[in-house]
Amino acid sequence: MDGVDPPHELVNALAGPSSITQDAPLIFLPPPMAPSQPQSFLASTQDLLARFRLHAAYDKHVRVSLDPSPSAPTQPNLPPPPDQDEKKKKNSYRHLIKSLPGKHSMKKDDYLVTIMQVPPKQHIPIVQFDVKTQKEAFAVSAEGLKGVCAISPWNAGALIIESAQAREDRKKRKEFKKLTRAQGLTPGPLPGTP
Repeated sequence: MDGVDPPHELVNALAGPSSITQDAPLIFLPPPMAPSQPQSFLASTQDLLARFRLHAAYDKHVRVSLDPSPSAPTQPNLPPPPDQDEKKKKNSYRHLIKSLPGKHSMKKDDYLVTIMQVPPKQHIPIVQFDVKTQKEAFAVSAEGLKGVCAISPWNAGALIIESAQAREDRKKRKEFKKLTRAQGLTPGPLPGTP
């Protein structure tokens, strides 16, 4: 290879071990951290407008201008003077919601006061029924429930299975009553009934 400098000659790669051996182990050191800002929490005593630089927006959108404009002509139907207007705004929130659509009821109520004045509930401890109460509560006599319904008698048919003969007799009596009503007769005793 004429004309080529010997140090820049291409050299064939030599086969060697598949892993690189090093004398010193690699140690990973994370980069030094910048001094962190301490976490700051919001408190109700802080001036949040100054902290978030919101004074300009507050003055523009929230603060009410107290300077009456001198160019406005005086009319008899003027709104009340600023001191009365400020008092109304202080005692109500209507000026904050009047631009919102919908019905705004401003009636005064005493709901909160009533709730606060209600005495606390008396908590009655739960006790186990005694044996007598358990027996009386789940036992029904043949006479029915006493004092529950004095007008209608106890329907024993709901608890006792009716025989086929009794069912047939009941149907005959029912049909006989229908026939007598249709004919305008007073019902008499059925033949074969005692």
